[in-house]
Amino acid sequence: RVLFRSSAVNIPFNNSGTVQVQSSTLILGADSTHSGTLTTAAGAVLQFPQAIHTLNSGATLTGAGVVQMAGATVVVNAAISAENVDFLGGTLTGSGSLTVNGTMNWTDGTMSGAGSLTIPASTVLNLNPGGSHYFTGGWTLTNAGTTNLAASTPLTVGTGSVFNNSGTFEMQGAANLLPDAGT
Repeated sequence: RVLFRSSAVNIPFNNSGTVQVQSSTLILGADSTHSGTLTTAAGAVLQFPQAIHTLNSGATLTGAGVVQMAGATVVVNAAISAENVDFLGGTLTGSGSLTVNGTMNWTDGTMSGAGSLTIPASTVLNLNPGGSHYFTGGWTLTNAGTTNLAASTPLTVGTGSVFNNSGTFEMQGAANLLPDAGT
């Protein structure tokens, strides 16, 4: 068990135990593989700013804090859930599924591969202006909650990918939902 209050770990960090981010921000700045628990307390941030971070079977993202993907490649190889996610850039990939149970803010980045993102009922996905929002390569985005596509923000559905909506999908202002050989 490792407890963090505010730190940067810039060496490979493989976790099969428990990591607790109790306050401030834990930055994992080098390649890492996880099959254990990553808990982020309310008001705290677990940040993947660069490198490759792999979430394998047994990995859990728990707590009311924010998991922040900010330029990294995050590989989801299992069914993973998280409360709050800020996708600020980079790539979300893999063959597993990510379910967000609170709020996800997607400002920039690509989702690719055979995996999926699920937004359940009473969950919110905000596609914020400022970057590109692209999913491709068979990635599936399933919305049963609320997805808000901000004005002047493109969402591009690439080759083999699908957007499934059974919730509320709101295009605000001059937002763009663009095909790129997907559906």
